[in-house]
Amino acid sequence: LLRLLFFLTPIFYNLDYLGDSVIRKVVLMNPLTHLVMFGRNAILGGPALWGQLFLAMLLTLLLLFISFRIFKYFEPALAERV
Repeated sequence: LLRLLFFLTPIFYNLDYLGDSVIRKVVLMNPLTHLVMFGRNAILGGPALWGQLFLAMLLTLLLLFISFRIFKYFEPALAERV
């Protein structure tokens, strides 16, 4: 999953290349996409899109909450499975 997130992060390509495809919607669900776009706009002098940063933080907190719930669910048997 982490490798997939890595390749779906638009570091070396712009989101405009994806058009309005389904892949663009998947890439926009990646929290790293919004952080990279925010940094790119800050460095290259584009508009600082605070909404993107807020969305990235919101998605990150949501994923943290879901991950913590999954961890707590599997915690009793985690030592045996690892």
